Amino acid sequence: MIIEFLKSRTKYIFSFFKTNWTISNYPVRFKKQKVIVHNQNSRTQMYSWIVQIIVWYAICGHGNSKKEAYERLSENFNTI
Repeated sequence: MIIEFLKSRTKYIFSFFKTNWTISNYPVRFKKQKVIVHNQNSRTQMYSWIVQIIVWYAICGHGNSKKEAYERLSENFNTI
């Protein structure tokens, strides 16, 4: 929690010197999830990794690898 706070404060301070923001400018958190196997007929799929922007949890990305999750986060971020 302290590391996340420090990441967000550092990015906040640097924000005063930036005009154009990309997803790489935001502090993110990666989490590895325990995958639970569902019925194959289910419409939902569970992914191994989730990545979120710290203190902005409405936008996230899911994937079977960190890279895939980050790419989905980037796609979701760019739709805003």
